Amino acid sequence: MVLNFNMNSPDIQSVTKRVIKIEAEAVSLIGERIDAQFESAVQSILQCSGRLIVSGMGKSGLISPKIASTMDSTGTPSHFVHPGEATQGDQGMITKEDVVLIVSNNGETMELIQILPALQ
Repeated sequence: MVLNFNMNSPDIQSVTKRVIKIEAEAVSLIGERIDAQFESAVQSILQCSGRLIVSGMGKSGLISPKIASTMDSTGTPSHFVHPGEATQGDQGMITKEDVVLIVSNNGETMELIQILPALQ
């Protein structure tokens, strides 16, 4: 949804309230996506004897280091690996004890696809 926002508009409060309402509705829909796959992913992270490796490209690549940092701060050893660097040798930092979390908007990012065979 695109909101037309004119900086000279006297209606900044109503536009802001509308944006917050839209965001709240989006957050409330997340609960519907929590399923067995989500539970399996969480269990894999909780049972991990190594580190949580987080990787992403583009906008997802900007969020991924923050996820790794937050997880590290809350007691889950984590590290960000840039997929472009992984194909140039950094995938050697990933061990079989690690769990890899790949963050992607559409799952078709070439740099992420290229590291999948080495992760298996």
